[in-house]
Amino acid sequence: MATASTSLQSPVDPPPAPDRAGASREQQDLHAVEMRRHLPRNYAIIITEGAMFAGGMAMIDPTAVMPRLIEKLGGPNWLIALMPLAGFIGMAIPQLIIAHWIEKLPRMKPLIMVMGTLQRCAYLVPGLVILLFPFVSPLYLLVAVASAPFISGLFSGAHLSAWQELVAKTIPQKRLSSAFGIRLFIGSLIGAAMGSVVNVILARYPGITGFGVLYCLMFFMSCVSIVLIGFSVEPPLPPKRTDPDYTVHDFLRLIIPMIRNDRRLFYMVMVRIFAAGVFIVSPFLGIQALRVLHLPDSALGFFVSMQMLGSLSGYAIGGVLGDKKGGKPVLSLCFTIFIVLAFWFAVAGTNFEFSAIFFLYGAANAFSFVGMMPLTMQLCPIDKRIAYLTIISFASLPGLCIAWTVATFGKYLSGEMAIPAAGAALMALAALVFLSKIRPSADPAR
Repeated sequence: MATASTSLQSPVDPPPAPDRAGASREQQDLHAVEMRRHLPRNYAIIITEGAMFAGGMAMIDPTAVMPRLIEKLGGPNWLIALMPLAGFIGMAIPQLIIAHWIEKLPRMKPLIMVMGTLQRCAYLVPGLVILLFPFVSPLYLLVAVASAPFISGLFSGAHLSAWQELVAKTIPQKRLSSAFGIRLFIGSLIGAAMGSVVNVILARYPGITGFGVLYCLMFFMSCVSIVLIGFSVEPPLPPKRTDPDYTVHDFLRLIIPMIRNDRRLFYMVMVRIFAAGVFIVSPFLGIQALRVLHLPDSALGFFVSMQMLGSLSGYAIGGVLGDKKGGKPVLSLCFTIFIVLAFWFAVAGTNFEFSAIFFLYGAANAFSFVGMMPLTMQLCPIDKRIAYLTIISFASLPGLCIAWTVATFGKYLSGEMAIPAAGAALMALAALVFLSKIRPSADPAR
């Protein structure tokens, strides 16, 4: 399918592309019929499975719960700062390696079912280690806990592009924002309830035992989501590629020409890089709140609940706004809130302020989830969708590295959160500037 693009510099011929499969008009019509036929079922599954996974993740929230566990096990600041990023870093690594193979797959579900199951099993390991071997060296416990999000991210990255393609094949573009909004709205309702569970468990099982219980509960809830995916129906579409000799090298050498020859893709890549600025301060939100307010670990449950309530508001507003106006306005709200939060977090000193910060952080995170994928889908040519999704998703890796560096050394140099907060605000501002330059196509077929 031909696409309109604007070159960033003088036109340069890209390397010759391997044979690209294209869906014929008959195949597209058949896909559209099957998509409409199974839409109620697939729409409900996409919503429900995501809600169960998001609700489960709230119990080991990487902003509040996981960094505190690392701190209790004696982990250094650089490892605490890495916790919310580890899953995303692990996710970015396999995508470029496996994208060329996913482009040749006629069906996405088998890969998703296998890798999705392994992704969830990675979180069962630290839970069992904590519960079964609580008296081993804290170093072993620290390794088990710290490695879990990274290993889970590796399996997630191995099927992320396939999952995004499955969503694109099953949900019409104009329904994506509402699907993700409802999906994560329900997930936040579950997560808000899980905040009370976190409070009760950490109060009843002091030390690190309670954290082990939370990991096991998270695993069982997330398993429900992968079972639900198994009941979805994947409408037929031909593979994006047909050349059996198409290799990872062929895919990699096409990346720069694609970015260079599509200005909107370039801007979206920059947005993804600078959007990672939120991870400069997010690892320290819970720790800072407990330290400043002199609260016990069980208070983390309250802040998780506040974050989930903020997410509820964000998903409700973002889902409606995204379906009507597209993902760009939703992301604009997200980055604007992050700029305000970065500075406020550095000076907050009361329970009300930290409660408001967690609430707004949840809302901004929700806007990010609801806005990012619909806008990304709007920029992707259908015949290059897997390639575009992979490039845009991988672009977060350099941003995550920048965020981790600023979080680690900024806190070390300042002793407080002044430098990390300023770095987070500047990255959010840069993301907002590049976002303003994107002009999404009005044609959903693009």
